[in-house]
Amino acid sequence: MRGVFPLTILALCASATTQDSLQAKVQQAENERRTCRANLQVIANAEMAHRVKTRGGFTSNLKLLDDMFEMNPTCPNGGSYSVVVGVPSDSFTVHCSVLSHDAGALQPAGYSPEIHGRYENSEAYEQMRQRDPHRATCRANLQTLSNAEIAHKVVHGEFAADLSLLVESLQAMPVCPDGGRYHAVINDPLNSFTIHCSIKRHDAGVLEPRGYSPGRNTR
Repeated sequence: MRGVFPLTILALCASATTQDSLQAKVQQAENERRTCRANLQVIANAEMAHRVKTRGGFTSNLKLLDDMFEMNPTCPNGGSYSVVVGVPSDSFTVHCSVLSHDAGALQPAGYSPEIHGRYENSEAYEQMRQRDPHRATCRANLQTLSNAEIAHKVVHGEFAADLSLLVESLQAMPVCPDGGRYHAVINDPLNSFTIHCSIKRHDAGVLEPRGYSPGRNTR
């Protein structure tokens, strides 16, 4: 009987080690998925900048976007990226060939600025959308303006304090559903900015700071 307890303890330790290993693998896979989803948005931003620069449509030829990147986005699992351009060419979706990366969070596959990315990992957003749909629409508008700012910088070299300058990269200027006014605060003309709505309820981030700033706000 004396040998039973050490064996039991060893079995428990082995089980715990296996569980920790599985959790580590799951976390690594999730981190790789998040990296890839971020890459899809980087490519989407480059598509918008390409459209402004060429004054044409979006492109399915990713080689034409090379000059938009300091370093080309690379899938951490070796997946290949592609772009499907809508007809007419006023919409697009960026895809990864790794299916688990391409799957959106409660949304269709791939990444499209009109549909995705605003609210990856969006449980908090979904709760807000059901409770306050006007605020959800406004928060989406803030991100649309943010994407246009990024495109503006690629073409003109700096972010724009005057949002009317962004119209060249927008099909239409976003409008707050409750009549709020949008404005940009340029923290650094070359590095950072924040888009705000004058309606404080809309401007409040979802578990994050006010306004919308890339890299700081996800929704």
